[in-house]
Amino acid sequence: MDILQSLLGSSMSVADFFEHHWEAAPLHIRRGHLSYYAQLAVDFDDAALLRLLKQRQLEQQESMRVVKVGADGRRHPAPAPTNGIATSEWVRRRLAEGFTVQLFQPQRHVEELAVLISALEARFSCLCGCSSYHTPPGSQGLAAHHDDVEVFILQTQGQKRWQLFAPVGGHALPRTPSTDLSVQELGPCTHDLLLEPGDLLYLPRGVVHQARTTSDFSTHLTLSTYQRHAWADLLAAALPAILRDASASSLPLRRGLPLGLLSSLG
Repeated sequence: MDILQSLLGSSMSVADFFEHHWEAAPLHIRRGHLSYYAQLAVDFDDAALLRLLKQRQLEQQESMRVVKVGADGRRHPAPAPTNGIATSEWVRRRLAEGFTVQLFQPQRHVEELAVLISALEARFSCLCGCSSYHTPPGSQGLAAHHDDVEVFILQTQGQKRWQLFAPVGGHALPRTPSTDLSVQELGPCTHDLLLEPGDLLYLPRGVVHQARTTSDFSTHLTLSTYQRHAWADLLAAALPAILRDASASSLPLRRGLPLGLLSSLG
């Protein structure tokens, strides 16, 4: 089966997804199927994270981000471990303190996730990324922001409340991610969603979002793609080579600009 259809499930066809949502509108698929991702062997959770950290020594700065949003609405990083290694005990303590752990590229350590990412890259003909987010109850890891990638969020453990907002300042399909956005910078909330295990949330790049846990511990996987994969990027890469080849065989292209041209353009 098409890997994208596997993620969407039976409630929506791939054709309908691309027609109505891709690069255009968020999509929340409620499944009511708590073990849906276990069927795809990608049900990563906090226990899997801690097992991984017991088996492997990971440099904290290189392998994960550990942050929480404070009462001031700003993002605060956890103090780094003294030896730089994110042990399972160090991570367990940070989770108990309300920090969110974002594990970068879990597919490097979990074969089933590597298979999933490989299949998605083949499907989109584009590089895909993956992070796992582990957030304790009543906590928020990241302030409101937008991303420069298409995002598929797979809720694998617990619940998480997501609030979505329209792109800020016309930043639809942005080429760079935003900084953290203040409440004053946000427009009206367009979606207020509760994700439960088995649910999927798709966000086009540019959609502003923030998420907070309920009384449950939450884990979700974020699958991302289409970073700098637009017409502008193709032309930026192709035009210099095209002009170089064309000028090699075209005398008019090699002639100097008319006298005074630049000054006349202001």
